[in-house]
Amino acid sequence: MSEQNYAVVWLMFLSNLVDNDYLKIDHQNPKVFLMDAISSSFFLSGRDTDDVPFLAIPLNSMPFFTEVDWVEVSICRKLGYLFLESRDSSTYMLNFVLGIKFRPSRLDSFCLQGKENPADMRCNIRVFEQNPDDHTDVVFSDQSELIGLTVKEVDSTLDIGSELEQEEARSILAQSGIKGTYTNIKISS
Repeated sequence: MSEQNYAVVWLMFLSNLVDNDYLKIDHQNPKVFLMDAISSSFFLSGRDTDDVPFLAIPLNSMPFFTEVDWVEVSICRKLGYLFLESRDSSTYMLNFVLGIKFRPSRLDSFCLQGKENPADMRCNIRVFEQNPDDHTDVVFSDQSELIGLTVKEVDSTLDIGSELEQEEARSILAQSGIKGTYTNIKISS
């Protein structure tokens, strides 16, 4: 599948979340897309046998999910989110951030608060398959799909990306006529 086709699948994925009111744009940093608790429950987290944290994605999200240039994982305990940051591979400019809502205990699987230094941690992305008849029956792939994403802690979405990137996103959003809830607003001409 070409990169263009992956982009179309991503748009369909995000559109489905928007249509079901599972996704909104962060009002402070419009490059951040916040998933609600229901849509975030599709992801699993844990530690590999070598104690490396992982985020697990459902098999039906493959391969489009791992075609994104994910480079960093940010933990925001204050908001209860794990942020997956996508950056342009050549310029390192922030493309977008996917915020996955997690309970505090699940965020600890990425970095134990007060016991581990986020700068020393790396995160992998794995794939899992769930038995449709028994949701507690989960099988993980033997290998991680993405390895070694850096981990950091942030206090808010304003700590993700530069002020210039955030301002550019706010400007584009204002010109688009769409609010953070994806509802149309009237633009004065």
